[in-house]
Parts: sequence; C-alpha cells; structure tokens
Amino acid sequence: MDKLATDTVIRQIYNAAAGRQPWELALETINTLCEGWAVQLLGVDKRTGVALFSHYAGPARPEAHLAYLRTYQHIDPRAPLVFVPRAGDWLHCHEVISDKQVAESPFYQDFLIPVGARYASALPLVNDHELGVMLVVLRSVGRQPLEPAAVGWLDGLRGHFVEAMAIYRHLSSLHMQHTASQAILDRLSHPVLLVDATHTVRHANSAALAALESRLALHQVDGRLRCTDHSDDVALTGALSGMVVAAPSANTSSRRFLRLRGTDASHRFGISLSALHPQETRGGFGMVPVAMLVLHDGNLNVKCDGFALQELFGLTPAEADVGVLLSEGASAESIASRRGVALSTVRSQLRTLMSKTATQRQGELVRRLMTLPQLLNHDPAKPGHGTWT
Repeated sequence: MDKLATDTVIRQIYNAAAGRQPWELALETINTLCEGWAVQLLGVDKRTGVALFSHYAGPARPEAHLAYLRTYQHIDPRAPLVFVPRAGDWLHCHEVISDKQVAESPFYQDFLIPVGARYASALPLVNDHELGVMLVVLRSVGRQPLEPAAVGWLDGLRGHFVEAMAIYRHLSSLHMQHTASQAILDRLSHPVLLVDATHTVRHANSAALAALESRLALHQVDGRLRCTDHSDDVALTGALSGMVVAAPSANTSSRRFLRLRGTDASHRFGISLSALHPQETRGGFGMVPVAMLVLHDGNLNVKCDGFALQELFGLTPAEADVGVLLSEGASAESIASRRGVALSTVRSQLRTLMSKTATQRQGELVRRLMTLPQLLNHDPAKPGHGTWT
C-alpha cells in the first residue's frame, strides 16, 4: 500500500473515532485496498456477550446481519476462538477450521457461503475484561485468504486503531447504549419493532415510526403498541403473552402471524412476530424478552421480497434467496450455479420451501411467492406446516 493510501485510512480512522464521519467510510477504504469482500469493526461486551456496536462495509444486506444475530451466531465455529490469546493475535479461519469442517457446517453451508463470503481474518484491537473489539476482513467465495502483505499492512494500522478505540470508547457511551441489533433494524426498509409483553415499544425503526404515525393498523399510546381495531389488539395481546412471557420450549411457537383488520376493510395488513429471548440471542436484543414485529402492507403490491419471506414463513436467508430467484424464473440448476452450491442442496431447499409454505408443487410455490398481497389474502402457512401457528 502506498503512503498516500495509508495516510488516508489513518485520517479516516481518527475522524470516525471522533464522530466526524461514519466508520463505514474508513472500512470501505480498507476493504478496497485489501481486495476484501467486506470489513467489519465489532465491539462486544465481554461480561454479557452483547454486541455493543457493529460497523460494516460490504455487500451483505442488513437482513443477513439480523439472521446472524438471531440464529447463526450460536453455531458460528469461529466465535469461541476470536478473543482467545494466540501468537501474533490474528485469527485466520482457514488455519483453525478445516475444509472438512466447512463442508459439514450449517453455518458455512446455510449462511456464510450462500451470502457470498468464505474466508475471515480477525485482528483483536481491544481485549480486556469489559470490552472486546475486533477488525474482521472477509474474502469472497472463490478468493484466497488474506495475503501476508495485506496482513502486514493492517498490522501497521493496529496502533492507530487501538488509539482510535480509546477515543471512541471515551466519547461514545451513548452509541454503546444503542445496540448493534438496533442499528441493523434501523437499516431495514421494512417496518420493524421490538415489543415486550406489556406492549411497550422498546425500539422502532424509521419505517415503523411512519407506519405508527399513519394509524391505519397500529399506533402508540404512551409508548405502548396498540392496534386500531379492538379485536386485533386482543389477538396481539394473546400472541405477545404466549411468545414473550412463556420461557422458550419445544411446546411454544417462536413465530406467529396475525392478519389485521385496521381502519379500512380494503387495506390488507399483517404482522409477523418472532420471539427473541435473551438466553437465545446472548442479550443481543436487550436483557428483557421481546417480540420482533414486522408489518406487512398488502396494498404496496411489492414483488417477492427475501426479508418478507423470511418473516412470513420462518425461512432461513438461504431459503428466502432461493424463493426470490425461483419467483424470477430461475431454474434449480441456474440457482445452484449462481450461488455456488450443489444442485442437491437447492433441491433440498425447494422441498423445505414447499413444506414451510404449505404448497405441493413447484408451480404452486412460485405462484404463492410472487406478490405480498396474495400472501396476506391467505394465512402464510396452514397449521402444522413450518413454524407458524
């Protein structure tokens, strides 16, 4: 790396630490210079395991980050290794996780590789009893791990990162109260809220705030979520009580769907709910059990949308991506080729899609996935199918 590029990155690091520009700008420059797939700066409260901040530059959608926090962090084979002291401090995943383990790992096969990433190199920047901060560089599928030259260049930036983290840690106590999960929800274009068993709105992204302001189906009263139709409100109370108050178990559903009457019979709304318990999410959504509510507006007439499919049918991100590609006319063979996975994997995902959407044939599945209004005219899945009740 030439001196001009290095000086630019150093300036961006200190500007970000002082709050004068987004961290993403510095990370994007690093990603370009390292020819990475993505770069992440992650801060974790080591006492609770909660992600305090997550700054990111790269192509992965916020839906993928959300899926990681909700589901895949528990099976990430890299996670337990990150802050373990080692010679040189760097953790390169290919040095500790074999190709055989990758081939057998649901984390890699169902999540990381389908979103486009493969190799990760992590450099701990802070590792004390309270805070762990790491810089992670990911390489895309088909690329080699980070080369020694790039590792050496990043090692040269380590001192600046450590100093910048001290500044950021001193100035950003308010930022750290805004958890990484909330920052991810804020990047979603869909209306999303976190609500506890008392209907208290713990967080709402900008799309959700706009939906609440319209009062067509949902609104707030003294910080509590209410439905504009009384019977909807009763149903929401029952759903929240069953999902949030009860401890997670094999006998309780972690997902629900409610069709809302709202204030206009011609306007179709639905909300999908998923339970988020601290013991299952490592406190990533707070230390109080909540439900994540996603509002679906059937009058928008949007085409097949991956995040909506995930929430409506309880799909994994990989299954939702297959559904979107299928709705666009792609064959199983072309989907396998485009995503770099085996044809048998795609066919297995298609079978799961049909099971979770309560369809019997591929043509029926495609018709069901085509538009959101069609989904809201019928229950997303019949009782006994998938994870819905």
